[in-house]
Amino acid sequence: MITAVDILVVIVILAARTWFGARGSSTEDEPASHEGTDPAVERARALVGWADGSRMDWDRHVRPVLARELAELTRGRRGPGERMLGPELWPWVDPGHSFDAPDTPSPGRDGLARVLDRLERL
Repeated sequence: MITAVDILVVIVILAARTWFGARGSSTEDEPASHEGTDPAVERARALVGWADGSRMDWDRHVRPVLARELAELTRGRRGPGERMLGPELWPWVDPGHSFDAPDTPSPGRDGLARVLDRLERL
């Protein structure tokens, strides 16, 4: 049975691949436990980890990925991101916005899941 978490993981992986690009090469400096692990999966895990961090972490690591995904999805469409995501989610993605209190908790995994769900529906 496919759950919402499974769908979220796939979306995050695709977003991470788009943002960071898929690189299949590994270096000898990497530990053996990472052999065969897709770099995009590791980046997606990191993105989810940053989503649970502070608002500063969100601004530095999560917001740019989401803003880029939104730009890719809406290429050729008219309308601002706020209209497409809504007034509640847009501040979490808006590349020109940052949180006022960077040391407070970020929107977290739930916030990331809500944004990704909305992006998926576009």
